[in-house]
Amino acid sequence: MDSFFQGKRPLVLTILCVLSFVGCGLGVLGDLWAIATFKAEQVVISKSDFGGYWWSLMENLGFDVKALFETKKKFGMLENFLNLAGTLFCLFGALMMWKLKKGGFYLYITGQIIPLVTSFFVYASLNAALSMIIMILSAIIPVIFIIGYKTQLRYMK
Repeated sequence: MDSFFQGKRPLVLTILCVLSFVGCGLGVLGDLWAIATFKAEQVVISKSDFGGYWWSLMENLGFDVKALFETKKKFGMLENFLNLAGTLFCLFGALMMWKLKKGGFYLYITGQIIPLVTSFFVYASLNAALSMIIMILSAIIPVIFIIGYKTQLRYMK
């Protein structure tokens, strides 16, 4: 059966790669938008009275909203660039796996880890337990994709 797939991309790998291309494309657009609008976002936040439903909801979840936005002001642009780097790692990893190159898997994993770790370190000081919960929930889909790609490594060189 393995000889059947020699040099051909299996259907599961094709589906994973296509989904990764779509996700990475949207991710790059979102990351570039976040970078381009960062200063405007800071102006809006600085003029906010920190009232209303969303602010109180965040405070009820355990976040110090003012500290959250101070952290975002301090580290937000770095976080945006690291998220973009992670997305590009995933894209190039998926492109390599599309070409049946095993090295793409490790590049893809790196790209998935960068944003998770960055977000955790940026926001952990605000509420470590809640940051850990958010990080775990944010990792569910990447872990599913990593497992999916791992099952396809036997078809790559």
